[in-house]
Amino acid sequence: MLHLWLEEPIQRVLRKATRSSWYALVAGILAFASAVSMLVPFTLILLPAVLLKPRAWKHLWLSCSVGSACGAALLVLLFHHLGWAQLYAHYPQLHDSASWQQIMQWMKIYGVLALALVAALPMAQTPALIFCSITAQPITAVLLALFAGKAVKYGVVAFCTARFPQYFRRALHHDHQ
Repeated sequence: MLHLWLEEPIQRVLRKATRSSWYALVAGILAFASAVSMLVPFTLILLPAVLLKPRAWKHLWLSCSVGSACGAALLVLLFHHLGWAQLYAHYPQLHDSASWQQIMQWMKIYGVLALALVAALPMAQTPALIFCSITAQPITAVLLALFAGKAVKYGVVAFCTARFPQYFRRALHHDHQ
């Protein structure tokens, strides 16, 4: 529920940044922070960003994809330094989770290509990040896989949001007034 408290401040930052040539960079930084903190779903950043400036959807798509992929890659490095014991202490539900088992199977068979798939799908990517960290996947390959998957997912979301914004844009601007 913490993300509900963060929704208004995120939208306020995005509204202020719309007047700046750094708008896409601001959205990318917010996407990075979202990925690293795991507190805010990316939709709380990308959707309002595109709705506030629909013509910038391609720049927003790219910057959010890069920011989120870099944030997730940083998590892989952090998880790697924690090790199995501390990860299971922080995430005890992982071992029994069906998604964890499925992602482990995909990662064993397909390696970092499975990470790209997980990043592209609307599913929790934390188990895949943890598995990559424990199996010491090359960070460059992890970063590229994350970027590829997120670019697909965020591209679809940004494109659809930019093309069909009338209803949502009115709601967003109405809430602001």
